[in-house]
Amino acid sequence: MTVAELARLFNAVFVSAQTGKKATLDIIPMERWQRDMFFEETGLTWCPPSPNMPTPLTALVYPGTCLFEGTSFSVGRGTTMPFLYLGSAAADGRVWAQAATKAGCAGTAFRDVWFTSLVDPFKNTLLHGLHCAVTDRNSFDPIATGMTLLSTGRHLAGPSFWRGNGKTFDQLCGNAQIRPMLDKGADAPALAALWEKDLASFRALRQSFLLY
Repeated sequence: MTVAELARLFNAVFVSAQTGKKATLDIIPMERWQRDMFFEETGLTWCPPSPNMPTPLTALVYPGTCLFEGTSFSVGRGTTMPFLYLGSAAADGRVWAQAATKAGCAGTAFRDVWFTSLVDPFKNTLLHGLHCAVTDRNSFDPIATGMTLLSTGRHLAGPSFWRGNGKTFDQLCGNAQIRPMLDKGADAPALAALWEKDLASFRALRQSFLLY
């Protein structure tokens, strides 16, 4: 959904419920944009919203790999490949890449990689992990890929996988259900079953607020 579409949904469903009335929205529709476009197809200039979001490809993988910020692994901050490089000083990147490949992720390939971050908390530490390479953007699913990497990474690292007591990961997920399932060895399809019903409800809800 675009920002304006989200504003319309929030205004109707949440704002009015909290305040008793809707906010006044002024929306200027876009021209020549289609929902299935990748950013590069718009002809617009990419303006990094963060030093760690240098390219549209980073934004594409981010919804899945950002969840590793709730783990003891690096997400590649301080490298040229943030959120595409994942790893830790204790990880065996080759074993992890092989496990992720075996699990299967559409539109994605994995290879082991050594990298060094230039920023804390992994500054100047040699890390071993994997490179999440998108091979087909049309079939790539960032959430399914992220769940596969979390499942295989948790198996590789053991209980020390979580950052602190795991609450940061729960906050990133928006619930406390996923982490216990990962601890029990759940794979990506089992995890996806958690939100399928809610996702179907949201898809139905959003229809009347779409502009394009």
